[in-house]
Amino acid sequence: MFQQLHQPIKVFVEFEPKGLIKPRYFYLNGYCYHINKIELFYKKREGENVIYYLEVTDNANYFKLAFDSLNLKWYLEALQNE
Repeated sequence: MFQQLHQPIKVFVEFEPKGLIKPRYFYLNGYCYHINKIELFYKKREGENVIYYLEVTDNANYFKLAFDSLNLKWYLEALQNE
């Protein structure tokens, strides 16, 4: 089961020419998590804002990341430990 959060995080990400967003790693509580696979990608519109959601794994945990395109901020929305 996912633990629900809404914690700001620092993310290293690649924005590809075709509009793809590829997070490579992020920092949480002083630890660096390397992202090995993007499991799911989708976006939701909230008024003028578009929030991009990515469900990713580091082969040990699952994370739900959110990119707020209006404020240009990343959040860890949920975490699931295996």
